[in-house]
Amino acid sequence: MIKSLLIAGALAGAVAAPAMAGGLESHHVNAGVVIDPNGDSTSASVGGRYNVPNIPVSLRGDLTIGDDFGGGVAVTADFGIAENINLYGGGGAAFGSGTPINGDNDVVGVALVGIEAGIAEKVVVFADVNFGLGGETTYIPKVGVGYRF
Repeated sequence: MIKSLLIAGALAGAVAAPAMAGGLESHHVNAGVVIDPNGDSTSASVGGRYNVPNIPVSLRGDLTIGDDFGGGVAVTADFGIAENINLYGGGGAAFGSGTPINGDNDVVGVALVGIEAGIAEKVVVFADVNFGLGGETTYIPKVGVGYRF
């Protein structure tokens, strides 16, 4: 039930996001750690965010490198909650057979929720969770740091 509400909220936020002043408005490239909640593996992640100009929407992508190789793309609504801090939610797809979120599927849908904060002029930290809409594991948390530009 809670999972369904989180996914519905993230997808609804991607459709109609109010513009809020003070959020994080920048592009970034990042590196992080993907934590398999089953305890089977921990993988590295590289990715980025493209901040769409004039609307609170971002395009996000990442590659996961470890025991398995995969990645994902998502469109998110970005909600500025304080100066240089966003909550974000949206949806997209994850790819890569054998990864924790994909299982035996090549491509599965995902809902994404997270938070990001600019902690210095060129540095951002983030934490997010991908909720798989198929595959074996229903969620995958990730944390990391990025370079803002």
